[in-house]
Amino acid sequence: MRLMALGTSSGRPTRDRHVSAFAVDVEGAWILIDCGDGTQHQVLLSPLKPSRLHTVLITHLHGDHALGLPALLATMGLDGRTAPLHLIGPRGLGAWLEATTALPLLHIDFPLELTELDETDFANGPSEIITVRGHVVDALPLRHRVPSFGFRISETARSGRSLAVFGDTTPCANGVRLAADVDLLVHEATYTEAHADLAERFMHSTASQAAAVAAEARARRLLITHFSSRHPDTDELVREARAVFAATEAAVELEWIDVERHEPPSDS
Repeated sequence: MRLMALGTSSGRPTRDRHVSAFAVDVEGAWILIDCGDGTQHQVLLSPLKPSRLHTVLITHLHGDHALGLPALLATMGLDGRTAPLHLIGPRGLGAWLEATTALPLLHIDFPLELTELDETDFANGPSEIITVRGHVVDALPLRHRVPSFGFRISETARSGRSLAVFGDTTPCANGVRLAADVDLLVHEATYTEAHADLAERFMHSTASQAAAVAAEARARRLLITHFSSRHPDTDELVREARAVFAATEAAVELEWIDVERHEPPSDS
């Protein structure tokens, strides 16, 4: 299992960053997590094959995480896709696509298998939503201005690897729960602590807050993403996070990261 960032910018693209999207390679197929504007172009620049896309997971219905989806679907249709595509996201995703396909803007002639998530469906904790090539995907709602979900992908094999990718969120108990003992946690770090007031107002996380979640969850590694345009480079964000959780890196677009198995630290 490995992960590639396709977009790491918060809110809008910059000259050097695209908006949110991540690809997870799982045994010859891949999962797309979020699909901001321009994602399909990033896919073209990567070694990813659209024909092998199995599932799209949308964390929440904000434009920088979803507006690239109709364009990607349209292109796959033009490429002659016939295989079903699994599409999973918050309630309202289906209505948006129905409104789009009711106009000449979008025509989809391959099967879409839609699953909508509701926060009330997770009262008993993480819930399995799909299995992709021996990898179970679980979800939990996080804490943002609109319903926003995190996803955990785990190999079913014994000693299997695990990866958690979160949507926009402030630190919350569900985030710690979903990322417990995960091999790699991908967590938004929109701001530094210098802009903690903005993080609170817009319900995002600072780099140190993301690191605190990783530490409490006993994750092995932390990958921060969703960077505000206030931070043209990520050095300060990484320094701030590493002061709390040393095993932190910043996501770099179009670079693979292998998810490696680890044993959780002991309490002794």
